[in-house]
Amino acid sequence: MIHVRFGLQTLAAVCAAGVCVAGWQRTGPPAVQPPSPTPTRLWQVAEPARGGPAIDDGAAYFLTARHEVLSVERNTGNVRWRRKTYESGELLSGAAVLIGGPNLVVGDYNLLAFDRDTGSLLWRFIPAEGFAPGIYLGAIAGGAAMAGSASGHVYAVDTAHGALRWATSIAQDGRTTVYAPAAHGSVVAAAYTVFSAPPRGGLALLDASSGRLLWKRAFPLPDDGLLSSNWAGGPVFLGDVVVVSSGDGNIRGFDLETGDIRWTIPRLEGQLLFPIAADHDFRALTVDGDLLISSSSTGVVVAYDAATREERWRYVGTGLGSAAFRISAENGRVYVPFLNGLLVSLDSASGHERWRLGTFASAFLWPPAPGGDRLFVTGGGDGLVAVEDPR
Repeated sequence: MIHVRFGLQTLAAVCAAGVCVAGWQRTGPPAVQPPSPTPTRLWQVAEPARGGPAIDDGAAYFLTARHEVLSVERNTGNVRWRRKTYESGELLSGAAVLIGGPNLVVGDYNLLAFDRDTGSLLWRFIPAEGFAPGIYLGAIAGGAAMAGSASGHVYAVDTAHGALRWATSIAQDGRTTVYAPAAHGSVVAAAYTVFSAPPRGGLALLDASSGRLLWKRAFPLPDDGLLSSNWAGGPVFLGDVVVVSSGDGNIRGFDLETGDIRWTIPRLEGQLLFPIAADHDFRALTVDGDLLISSSSTGVVVAYDAATREERWRYVGTGLGSAAFRISAENGRVYVPFLNGLLVSLDSASGHERWRLGTFASAFLWPPAPGGDRLFVTGGGDGLVAVEDPR
C-alpha cells in the first residue's frame, strides 16, 4: 500500500536509478536554441545521492542511496563524517536534509538529527500514530521540523530534542497522503492527495505553534469527472495567498485568512514540447521577487507576474523531457532539474538559458543549494558536485 502513495516521488527515484526515459513524442520541430555553456566542476563526491543538499559556512550535507548521510568540506569536497540513517532496503524513502540550528535534520523513512560538527546521532523520531514522516520532511520553522506523512498526518518535531510538539490528522480515511509542508510566519501549509478513483487533492493551513487546523479546502473538480485533481506542486507563499498546483494543470492562489480561492492560472496551452494527459501535469512552483515560476511535465517553464498573473516569459527547452518535481530560484536565477538527468539554470528576468549541467546518467533530479559563486548539486549518478555559478 505504501508504494502506491509515493506516487511521483517513486517515479523520481526510478529516474535517479537510471531507469526512467524522459520525454514523449513531440508534436512539432523543437525550437532552435544556441548551445549552452557548461559550468566548471570544482570537485565531486561520487556517492549516488538522493535528494537535494544542505550547506552551511563550512560544509555540505547530503543523503546517499545507501541510507547514509555525508558531511563534506565545502571548499574541497573531502568527507568530514559519514553516518547511517538506520533505514534499509531498496524502497524509496525520504530525500531531504535541512539545517536546524546546530543540528542537521534528515528525512529518510523516519526523522533523525545529527550534530553538524561531529556527526553524532542526537535523536530519531518514529511517530506513535502514523508513519513515514521522513519521506515528507518539508520545512523548519520556530525550532520545529514540519513533515507530512502517507498516514494523513502533519507532524511538528522539536529540532533540538526530537520531541513531538504536535501531530494533526488531515484525514483518517487510510487513503490520504500529506506532502512536504511549507512554513510562513505563524502558519504551515500542507497539500494532500486522496487516493480515490480518480485521485482528489486539496490544501490545509495549520497554526505553526499548536497544529490547530485553520482551514482545509479541496481542489475544484475537473469538468470531466473521470479526471484527477490530485496535488501536483507547491505550496509556496506569495503575499497573502498560498499557491498550489493540481494534476489537471491549474495553479490556484488560496487566501491565507479564509482559504477561499482568490485566483486561478489555467493549464498550459500554446507552444509545448509534447502532449500529456489532461490530468497528468506536475507544475512545480517557486517564487523569485515579483515572479511566480512554474515548471511542467510538458517540458515548459513559465514565469508569471505575481500581482497580475500575466505571463512574463516562457522557456521551452529542447532535448530535456519533463521537468522534475521541484524547482528553485534565488537572486535572479532559476534552477530546473529535468527527468533526463540535466539541471538547467535560467535567468529569472528573461527566461533565457544560462547553462545546463549533466547527462542522463548524472540524474540531477533535485534543485541545488546555492552558495555565493558556487552551486552544490546532487545526482543519483554523479553524487555531490560543486560547480562555479558565475554572476
